[in-house]
Amino acid sequence: MPLTLTAADLLAPNGDLEIDWYAPLDSTAVMQRVNASLAEGYGKTGAEVSEQTRNDAAKAYAYYKEYKRIGTALARKPKTFTITEDSDTTTRQHSTDDAEFFLNLANSWWDIFVALVPVEVAATETMPSVSVKHHIRF
Repeated sequence: MPLTLTAADLLAPNGDLEIDWYAPLDSTAVMQRVNASLAEGYGKTGAEVSEQTRNDAAKAYAYYKEYKRIGTALARKPKTFTITEDSDTTTRQHSTDDAEFFLNLANSWWDIFVALVPVEVAATETMPSVSVKHHIRF
């Protein structure tokens, strides 16, 4: 494992994050966001832990932050939305289950992060509660 992870380690094909989940951002913007989340994760790990633990904690924090970002963005979007890029128009649909899926992933990665970092570091962060509201129209 490299001394310091980069966005390439978390983005497909090496990692679990898909660039398409960040539409309409381009790959450069996505890599910048993921690198910023990794840097933040490294900043939140204690210096007294091993390099392997620092990498694992930074990875867990970055996945937490990115899955939370994706889930929150999906929760805010209308169920059907249109993306226009280079004169191509695509209509996409998603359900609130999509947002909940990503927010559950965020929670799972948060739990891993908290298990890896010293108690005093983890205590300074809290996993925000996010709920998805369902609107029913008759």
